[in-house]
Amino acid sequence: MINFDVKLSKSSLSVNEKLSVEFSINKDGNNFSSPDFKNFKVVGGPNQSVKNSWINGVRSYNKTYTYILSPIKGGTYNIGQAKIEALCIECHSDEPMHNFMKNGPAYLEFLKIKKDM
Repeated sequence: MINFDVKLSKSSLSVNEKLSVEFSINKDGNNFSSPDFKNFKVVGGPNQSVKNSWINGVRSYNKTYTYILSPIKGGTYNIGQAKIEALCIECHSDEPMHNFMKNGPAYLEFLKIKKDM
């Protein structure tokens, strides 16, 4: 079974905060295609890491692509799906924020900080 997942470091951001987005697959994959990070500036990445281990004859493998994002302006945004090919199959990540909303759309909420007057 191929698992291609996405993990975000936060569900909401304040002004000047950064967001880490990790796309992970448990099989060796090629031709990774990131989503369009519109409304965000990519300040880091893509960084790639690979973990490969054998324990008692069982192989464990994980490849991760990480991006650091900074929102361009306030609002509520979707981060689209990423794609990767593994075992000759094109895989798509889930919508990144689905674990933060029950029965609702995936979204990233950017909270503006109000200045004290």
